Amino acid sequence: MLYPKINTKVINVELTNERQKQIISHLAPVTRLVDGGRGVVCDVVIRKIHKGWGSSTYSILVRLQTPQETYYTIAHERHFTRAVARAAQKLRQSMSKTYFTEAQYLRHMQQKAHEKYFVELFV
Repeated sequence: MLYPKINTKVINVELTNERQKQIISHLAPVTRLVDGGRGVVCDVVIRKIHKGWGSSTYSILVRLQTPQETYYTIAHERHFTRAVARAAQKLRQSMSKTYFTEAQYLRHMQQKAHEKYFVELFV
């Protein structure tokens, strides 16, 4: 079995072997949707944002580059595993040709505004 090329960058997070396996297990099937995963490069930026009163949020930005197109997605969750799963789900949804409902479209537009904030992490 070929594993896709997944580059991971972390900010304020410790990247353990278990977390790396979670990233691969959630994002590898998504990368194989495009041409069986050949020539696909997946960049993942994980950032832990500390909020007041001891709470924190994981923000995950995923860029999937294929020879034809590039896909982006951002997910914010309090738990690492949920954030990775949500990012994979959103990436799969953006790659599909399904139509959004109006509520999904509004959420999508709000996330696009947040995406501009995180894009400088890839520069």
